[in-house]
Amino acid sequence: MSYNKDKPKRNRSAWTFYSMEMRPKVQKKNADLNFREVTKKVNEDWKELSGKAKKKYIKMASEDKKRYQKELKKWQDEQTSESSEEELTRTRYNGRKKPIPRPVGARNSYQFFMMEKKKELKKSNPDMDSKKVNKKVSKAWKAISEKSKKKYTKMAEDDKKRYKKDWKKYEKDRPKTTSESESSSD
Repeated sequence: MSYNKDKPKRNRSAWTFYSMEMRPKVQKKNADLNFREVTKKVNEDWKELSGKAKKKYIKMASEDKKRYQKELKKWQDEQTSESSEEELTRTRYNGRKKPIPRPVGARNSYQFFMMEKKKELKKSNPDMDSKKVNKKVSKAWKAISEKSKKKYTKMAEDDKKRYKKDWKKYEKDRPKTTSESESSSD
């Protein structure tokens, strides 16, 4: 799950509400206990609590869950679908953004041919090692006519167009580095 400072805080559990109420009381009674021991004591008290006594905290948790769902829906509606999705997938827990990955380079006609033929060779010869497969594919590429290569050349041209389009989007969306922003302000 990604971190987003504008996203509503998650709902609290019944135990969390109980703990928030009881922790100060337990600390007051037992000043010599450290944080871990206080938590352990609160947890033990929670386990011993009757269902009737827990009802208050369960109700508080239920109301908080409704609050969270309402705020989350409102927050999601405010987000623009494409930009928020991209933003959420790029954000880490500590709030820093991952760099936008560079677009995958365009493949040439031989690479398309190799991908296709490798699959065929691996199916018919599953125990053949990669080196031998690559040699066979290379020989096959050299042996085919220019007319047969046109199919792969067309695929390469289409991929080149895809790459140019992706590169333009990358250039537009990626954040400027400090050196780039300094040179543009000069």
